Amino acid sequence: MLITRLFHVLCFLAAATLLALGVMIALNPAGRELYLIDIFTLPLLSGAACFAVLMLLLRRHVACLMTFVACLAMGIGFWPTALPSGNPAATDVKPVRVVFANLWVNNKTPERLADWVTQTNPDIVVYIEDGPRAEERLMPLMKAQYPYHFETWDSHVFSRYPLTHAKGYIDHRNLHRVDVMAPQGRFTLLVTHFTRPWPFQPPAAQAKQRDFLADYLHRSTDEATLIVGDFNSAPHARLLDVLMKDQRLHVAASLGGTWPARLPVPLRVNIDNAFARDGLHLSPKAIGPYYGSDHLPIMVEVSPVRSKP
Repeated sequence: MLITRLFHVLCFLAAATLLALGVMIALNPAGRELYLIDIFTLPLLSGAACFAVLMLLLRRHVACLMTFVACLAMGIGFWPTALPSGNPAATDVKPVRVVFANLWVNNKTPERLADWVTQTNPDIVVYIEDGPRAEERLMPLMKAQYPYHFETWDSHVFSRYPLTHAKGYIDHRNLHRVDVMAPQGRFTLLVTHFTRPWPFQPPAAQAKQRDFLADYLHRSTDEATLIVGDFNSAPHARLLDVLMKDQRLHVAASLGGTWPARLPVPLRVNIDNAFARDGLHLSPKAIGPYYGSDHLPIMVEVSPVRSKP
């Protein structure tokens, strides 16, 4: 029948499209518009896996095989950032627990972040994109728990440990740095917020911010450096993959995403992240609960690396 043949053709075209997307993701495209595809690898991989199962149940074997290959190709692009990396952690010190959150300026209940902070008991809380509600409702709660505070523009760092050499840089959005005088050892904390990608901003806007950060890292010799932020891109995407390779960074491993916060895990994009240089070890990234922002908060444990014998 014509309808049956048309359905077979549509299944084949859908599988071919997913396969083409998988190849693009595996190749990590650098094109001005194509680079957006690999940001959404996790949602695409989840959708392709569901489609492959559907084709198997419908006995569309060619479409199923094509989609399975597409999943493998997407996995090649996504999997490296889902695995722990970096030097092993020192075992004789307690790690520093760090929480990062993009509050979202339109968040009507930013104070709900304090519930997760109380539950997880981090040593450092970093948040960006605050607004009048956060200033009024969340900041007093943080100041009551943490004796040290650094604020620049819409970014805040609250710490149990002294903060020194604080400085804010402005390049389209934020780049702030501060030294954390933790008992486990001093380390530099960088807080950043990349702008939104094309088509919201020109294609070169994010790359310019990445290069600004890379230039700072190139001039800094501090191996004990932690970078947290909303990158509006994923670690497996070309934008951040280039940064990681050029600056010897490793990412806190994660299988889940943080945005949009209301969507289920397989459909969220992994844009809130923590990176470190070789002098620090990062635990896998924990993702916190919904608290009114369009981003979910994250938590990582930071340790000095094990000394070489």
